[in-house]
Order: sequence, then C-alpha cells, then structure tokens
Amino acid sequence: MNRFVFVILSSLLLFSYTSALTQEKADASFDGVVAGAVDNDSYFLRSYSFVNLGGSYASLGASLNGTLGGGAQADFIGFLFNAKTVNYLFTYSQAKLDINNLSGSASSYALNYRPTVIIEYKETNGEKGYQQGKDTILGWVRLDSLDYSLGKSDKTFKNSNGKEFRVTIVEAESKLFDMMFYISEAPVSVAGNDIGSSQSKIDVTIKNYYDPTQNKQSSGCTVASTTICASTGPSSDPDSRLALAAVFFNADASYGVDIDGKIEINSGKKEVFVGFSWVGHADTNTDSGKSASASVSTNSNSNVDGNLFVTSGGFANANARLLIHSFDAVRPTNVVWDPTIGASQGSFAIKISAPLVMMILLSLIVTLLM
Repeated sequence: MNRFVFVILSSLLLFSYTSALTQEKADASFDGVVAGAVDNDSYFLRSYSFVNLGGSYASLGASLNGTLGGGAQADFIGFLFNAKTVNYLFTYSQAKLDINNLSGSASSYALNYRPTVIIEYKETNGEKGYQQGKDTILGWVRLDSLDYSLGKSDKTFKNSNGKEFRVTIVEAESKLFDMMFYISEAPVSVAGNDIGSSQSKIDVTIKNYYDPTQNKQSSGCTVASTTICASTGPSSDPDSRLALAAVFFNADASYGVDIDGKIEINSGKKEVFVGFSWVGHADTNTDSGKSASASVSTNSNSNVDGNLFVTSGGFANANARLLIHSFDAVRPTNVVWDPTIGASQGSFAIKISAPLVMMILLSLIVTLLM
C-alpha cells in the first residue's frame, strides 16, 4: 500500500471529524530507541496518522496482507488518550474479504486502560504489595483531578536495510503523574523493551508525591473519607510506599489475568493477543539521590462496583477489572515504570491493490470514528 495515500486518507477523515491543534515539544527522549531486527522487505508494518484534539490525541494506523485470489485481510489500529479522564483506549479491528466468493468477515476488540489513583500505603499484612482491605492506607491522589499538558515529538530511524520509519512520542505531564506513549511504525526496542507497530509502550512516572508544596491536601480530604476525594496530601510515615490503581474495561468481553505480567481480552483467537503487559520492576529514586530497581507486585480485583479506587461508574463487573501495581520502595521521590498495551501479531506483507485498499480503509476508519 502507498504510505502517502493512507496518510492523506486518514488525515482528511480525521480533520473533517474535528479541528486539530498542533502542540510540539522537543524534550521527549529517543535515546533508548533502537530499530528491530529485519528479515524481509515487508518491514514497514504500519503507517500512522496523528491528530491533537486539544485535551486528547488520536493515532490511527493500518497494515494489509493477503492476496486477491485467496482472500484479503486488513487490520486497523487506533490509540486514543483523553487527558480529562486519563483514559488510554486501544482498538484493534480485522477484516477478511474473499473476493472469489464475494464474502467477508470482520472482528474488532477494544481495551481501555485508565489509571485512577496513586495510593500511599503501609505494609502491615506481611504480603508483598498493597492488598486492599488488608494493608493500611496512608493517603492518595486522584489522577483525574490533575491538570495535564500534552506534547508530541517525532524522530525518523533507519533499519538495517536503510528503510526509514517514524517513532512518535506523546507526553501527558502533570505535577505529580506523567505518561509517555511510544508509537512506532515498525518494530523497535525502547530502553530494552521490544514493541511492535501494533503496540504502544507507556512510561508511567510518579513524582513529587511526598512534596507537600506539590501534593497539597484538598479541602476536607482525609483517609477517613468515604469517597475518593482529590488528594489527602502525603503522610509522614517513614515506612510509606506507593501503588498505582487502574481500571481495565471493555464493552463486551471478559478477561484473562496473569498477575505476574499481563491482562488480556478473551478474544477466542489464539493467534492474536490483545491486552496489557508489564515488567516486574520499576526504577526509583530517593531524597538522598540514590537510584534503585524496585520490584512490582500486582493485585487483581474483579469487583469494581463501589470500589474506592474506581473513580467513575458505569462498569459491569463482567467487563471491568481493577489492577493495583505496588512499588517496593520506601518513600521514593519518583517511580518510573513501563507497561505495554496493544496487539501481538506477525509481520504483514503488503499485497492488495490500491482501489481495494481505499475501500477497506475508508470503511474501517469511518466505523472507528462513529
């Protein structure tokens, strides 16, 4: 497929849907990005089009494979971040057309990752990590109460065959919590973590939590509050640790959870993994300037209805899951952790004629934006 044709098509559709704002930043770090291994000519797995919506951003990418004689297959990827709700939506759509029999089929999956609360806790039950209802809550910050600024940076890389591709970093920054999203048109390694063109690496940073000038207590907000108010402010407990609560939800699918490293949609397609995975360690710093690697423990809760750390309603227990990731470091000044969201899949060869490409992409893009 012609890269230029796709970018023009998706851009026109996006810009007709909403007015785009441009906000560039130059401080994103590409130092840890390395091109992935190349073993054939179909290295450009995906072309992405980006648009900044003022309080959110969207990125759309497509890749095609198959032949006219044996059935054509298209897949479509979407990432959407909303700074107001701190929600990161991943969508994966797949269409298969049998030109000989004039038939087709389509399937799509969506996964929302919504960090909700930074939890300050004290380990009291002897089990690693924060256990809701068992360890002592010392405080919290509600993440959708923070103000975020968005920035975007691009850099072009070359693979070993000399082909160019683009890596984009989108940053959402606040005074206490940052998210940095890496989206690449081809497989890359980011700081030692491999991602494909249908995945997004996320650098999650918790910072300044224990600084009372940055993390100010909101009026009347204490750990005795029965609702999750904006911020309790930090405690002075010398054994305090931090954890991050997040809700995963999907309109009509259940989940499989491996608390040692992933949560995935039960799609019924063994060849496609759609989900969220994470590493078992995070980088931390302390007031003394010491850097250390902290282990990450995970606690899963399928009962989201009325849960203190679920900051918005409307989720059915069958299609939502609360995960709490705890960082084993005492009173860190910052925590940096890098999970990945997206679909795991094989490489794609581009073999479909341009008119059919236009038809498939138009249908898929319009469906996503409706």
